Amino acid sequence: MKKNPTTEAQLFNDLSTSNDVMPRRQFVDPNFLLVWLRTTVDELDKHDRDLINALQNIFDNINEFTNIDECIDFLIARKQNNICVILPCYADEYAVSHIHDMPQVNSIFVLCRNVIEHKKWTCEWPKIQGIFKQMALICDSLKKMAWRKDQSSVTVSIISESELSKLDQTFMYTKLLNETLFNIEYNEQSIKDFADYCRKQINVNDYVLTDVNKFQREYHNHTAIYWYTSPSFIYQMLNQALRTQNIDTIYKMGFFIRDLCQDLKVLHQQQIVDRQQQQQSFTFYRGQKLSNIHLEEIMKTKNALLSFNNFLSTTEDRDVAYIFAESNKDSCDFVAVLFEINVDSLVSSAPFACLNDTSYFSDQEREVLFSTHTVFRMHEIQKINENDDRFWQINLKLTTDDDHLLSALTERMRIEIKAINPQDQLGQLFIKLDKFNEAEEIYHLLINRTGSELEKANYNYWIARIKYHKGDYDRALSIHEQVLEIRKRLLSADDSNIGDSYEMIGLANSELQYFSEALSAHTQAHKIREKNLPDAYPLLASSKLNIALAHRDMENYSEALRYLHEALKIYSDTLPPYHPYLATAYENIGLVYQHTKKFKEALEVHEKAREIYEKSLPSDNMDLGICYDNIASTYECLEMYSDARIFYGKSLAIKQKFPNHPSLAAAYNNIGYLDAKLNDHSKAIESYEKAIAIYEKNYTTDNLNSAAIYNNAGKAYANIGKYQIAHNYLEKAIQIGKKFLFENSDRLQRWQNDLKSVNDQLSNHLSV
Repeated sequence: MKKNPTTEAQLFNDLSTSNDVMPRRQFVDPNFLLVWLRTTVDELDKHDRDLINALQNIFDNINEFTNIDECIDFLIARKQNNICVILPCYADEYAVSHIHDMPQVNSIFVLCRNVIEHKKWTCEWPKIQGIFKQMALICDSLKKMAWRKDQSSVTVSIISESELSKLDQTFMYTKLLNETLFNIEYNEQSIKDFADYCRKQINVNDYVLTDVNKFQREYHNHTAIYWYTSPSFIYQMLNQALRTQNIDTIYKMGFFIRDLCQDLKVLHQQQIVDRQQQQQSFTFYRGQKLSNIHLEEIMKTKNALLSFNNFLSTTEDRDVAYIFAESNKDSCDFVAVLFEINVDSLVSSAPFACLNDTSYFSDQEREVLFSTHTVFRMHEIQKINENDDRFWQINLKLTTDDDHLLSALTERMRIEIKAINPQDQLGQLFIKLDKFNEAEEIYHLLINRTGSELEKANYNYWIARIKYHKGDYDRALSIHEQVLEIRKRLLSADDSNIGDSYEMIGLANSELQYFSEALSAHTQAHKIREKNLPDAYPLLASSKLNIALAHRDMENYSEALRYLHEALKIYSDTLPPYHPYLATAYENIGLVYQHTKKFKEALEVHEKAREIYEKSLPSDNMDLGICYDNIASTYECLEMYSDARIFYGKSLAIKQKFPNHPSLAAAYNNIGYLDAKLNDHSKAIESYEKAIAIYEKNYTTDNLNSAAIYNNAGKAYANIGKYQIAHNYLEKAIQIGKKFLFENSDRLQRWQNDLKSVNDQLSNHLSV
């Protein structure tokens, strides 16, 4: 173990105050533990006990011990890597050494009245933060440490000049979400709903619950900036939600995000005139950790854009930021970074404001806060010290740059969300983000609030789309047919909403293998859109694409390709180059190529679809998972099995987010089929059974997809000699197939041959 001398500042923390760093409370991190070894006679007064209790909003548990062996055993059993330990001065060197060497221990604090006496031995241990005369001083240091930990975990998006459109995954959807949240009318119920949401969180303890109650009771007594900077759970909860894109929390905190942004905007407008009179350019600082991967990306790019995925806290005091940055130098996977941010007050593109006199800490902090997802341009990166590659300075400039691809794509998404009101807009955005339960909750609320039959029909249209996306195709079809009847009664025959209903009826029929009904519905939708729209319009392309899919399902491949290329031409002429609709067209062209055994051509267009999806959709979007499936199946047809397995794995990882979706069953079937090709039939059976379980539990098995899985499972069981089970599955596949396929269908004849072969083997087996 390496021993490093500590500085005088570390040793004499008892002289420090709590005003130099913001000691904000945290929404409890279950991996952040406090262990306190104390003497039985070391009784705390009420003030110190209150201080310790207050730390419960930082630490999931405060674990107290009076026996050193029990304390060490407890630490050994922990798997968390963020444990803080408070030791008494009587702890011997062996115990300190043992605790110090545990990788899960992050820092050690010594509580002792006699600093001078114990100064020498504490110097030998770098994890020891100092000797503290009072518990209050340790509590202050722990709060600072928690705040530094949170500040250092702020994530960034780095975009090179040649790949600006990649911002859209995290930036575009958040921008649209924020716009939508700002337009919603909030009331007292919004605050109550948020408070109730907080109370239901698993890792909220009694102390934080007191905080939540206070927030609900006193919210209007203070500004949003006051609450954000106060020692409450709000700061951590909000930034953690923004950092991880926790849509549930962001939605529940919509009223607060809107108020905080509005407060910042007002404060910015008040301050900017004074700033411009004093000087045009200003410099702010921020210290944090940055992953080694992100550092490598920055080193490779020139004049890249950088977006912080949170409200960004900076300071006018370089020394404060330097201390924050330097505290991250010893992390293996991260480097310390000091950001120097230059702002031209005449051309700034985002609101920022100094929080003096408005924050909870009044004018002590010199904090300058930028709004969430502010974009900067990187200008220079250099080492702080020439011989230290763990500590860097990165110079940023607040930019007015607005990538035209990103702007066009965002505007296109904005246009596509045709909403009656902000809640409807939010519901549609949630559907785009695969947040189906949240969207359905919104639409049920909207249905209960309106007395208009037409509005109820419109909201039920979106509920039916949610059912479709969740794989409940029968229910989706039923609701869409009801909505269509209402719309036909209340609207003109050529109204675009009627066309939308026909489109969804067609899609649901396709999934249920009613292909002629699907083609009829899509043709009706296209006729209506032709009357209402210009020739080159994306919705017309969508109609053509849907007609193409119906022809493909009916094995009319040349007709399918004709419509697909017509759709692709319209999309290419009218949409930004990374719009998901373009990917959908490429993807379906690839599927037709697969059906016609043009596998190399199929792989080429599937890769085009993947490139667009990966640049325009969140990384866990279902459409991206389906795209990975298509690439994998093409590799499988080309007998490139290792590549196929990689993409099937990518697809499965996404689809497992929806445990009851038929698409997950398809993913298991694909993996099973690949294992069977590689003669690992037992492993294949595991996947087939998972797929069958999804269908039998959640859906009717009366469709060709489940029939295909039964057939595959039957062949796998036959290959391991379980002929009776094989017979049962193959027979079931044929029974279902006869309902949907012609008697002379190639597929049905193959299944019948499979059953005949198994029956022969079963007869031979029984006669032995």
